[in-house]
Amino acid sequence: MSILIPGMEMPPRGKVNLLVIPGDPVGKERPRHTRNGHTYTPEKTKAYEAKVAACFLKAHGKRIDGPVFVAITAYMPIPKRATKAD
Repeated sequence: MSILIPGMEMPPRGKVNLLVIPGDPVGKERPRHTRNGHTYTPEKTKAYEAKVAACFLKAHGKRIDGPVFVAITAYMPIPKRATKAD
């Protein structure tokens, strides 16, 4: 099964790299700005990006240069506060 964003082309058939990142997924936070105009990436985002990069390098041994097509499947537990009616 393949789900594409409207206007997106199907990627060419080629090598498929499977990557499993243990733990809960972390959303990318917005850049922060200091009072004197400097912009920085929040630590939580930087730490998770480093974790993803480390997992990829450990699994595949090298970086990928150039465009890539990424499909993400995240498995999350059902929240305890959810009721059967939800």
